[in-house]
Amino acid sequence: MWCKSHYWLMSLKIIEPIEFLCENNHYLIDGKKYYRVTKIKSIIKNDGLVSWQVSMGRKKAYEIMKKRREFGTRLHKLYQLILYNKKINSKNYDKETQDSLKLFKDFISEYDIKPELLEQHLWSDKYNYAGTADFIGYIDGKLMIGDWKTSKNIYPEYWLQLAAYAVAFEELTNKKVDGCFILMIRDNKKKIEFKTYNEISNEFEIFKACIKIYSWLNK
Repeated sequence: MWCKSHYWLMSLKIIEPIEFLCENNHYLIDGKKYYRVTKIKSIIKNDGLVSWQVSMGRKKAYEIMKKRREFGTRLHKLYQLILYNKKINSKNYDKETQDSLKLFKDFISEYDIKPELLEQHLWSDKYNYAGTADFIGYIDGKLMIGDWKTSKNIYPEYWLQLAAYAVAFEELTNKKVDGCFILMIRDNKKKIEFKTYNEISNEFEIFKACIKIYSWLNK
């Protein structure tokens, strides 16, 4: 069947347009600028993060955050390989990576997990944004969109990101997810939280307000 905006959908497979370019602050899809979901939600300030940056100093805070981003990117890739049933020699990595991989394997052993789309680009023509979902698939028989986090906590604004993905996914596929989840692994601890479709829909109302403000700031 044909789905919105002439993109072809088979099951949960979404074929992206050929011209899907990732820029620093936005995506270019067929030459049209789409705001990045993470940039939109970034207008909500994390007071704790700001205070930490001030206490550490700008240069030192930047260096630490750069290393944490690199670490997060590495884990995202390794999680993806694990979900694809690829063999990973965890002994080749540092202790924090090893601990994180062990906890991730514990997570997937606790639930009936069937990944369908990993690191999947999603976009909304209606709301003019795009982003990348870490996980789209089934958990215990429910269709879910999930996000991997390496932060010290699951912050409220994270749900805005998942709400944006859920709405974009529905727009592209005409399928509603049953809910969303966040898996946080940090300091050899894991935490997982779930929200239903209705709860995520409420979060999207906040995200829409963020779109208006972000658009106004970036005219």
